Amino acid sequence: MIGEENTIIATFTKAKCKVTKSGSGKSIFIKGRSTDGKYILDAAILHEFNDFKEYPVRQGPGQEPDILLETATETSPATEWGSQFLPSFPVPGGGAINFAKPNGKPGTGHLVGIGFGPAMWARDGASAVVLAGVLECQYKKKRGKL
Repeated sequence: MIGEENTIIATFTKAKCKVTKSGSGKSIFIKGRSTDGKYILDAAILHEFNDFKEYPVRQGPGQEPDILLETATETSPATEWGSQFLPSFPVPGGGAINFAKPNGKPGTGHLVGIGFGPAMWARDGASAVVLAGVLECQYKKKRGKL
């Protein structure tokens, strides 16, 4: 996560990932905490997840998939930046959630790249951040049938 003057303000190396099925399709939820514990990353592809591939992220309310970053604080209101928030002036923006495909093979879902630029805006439009990088998706192990 990059802030003002290209300063790295948070690093995410892993996330808990979960694929779910419902009547309207498959979803994947990606949730991670920065290495310093100060920020939370939430990304989701709702009802349209069908393979470990690339999913474009568009800017604006109601767009799917979506990405949300927030401060992990209990003492003050959290600051949130997200792909769904727009500033009060027109600014282009977009990104992707992309599952790695090693050596041209189908992606396994264990490495995921998440990026959005030129900026993800805060809910109030007062600040913005850039998100770019790859992290490890950790899935809950399936238990064998008894």
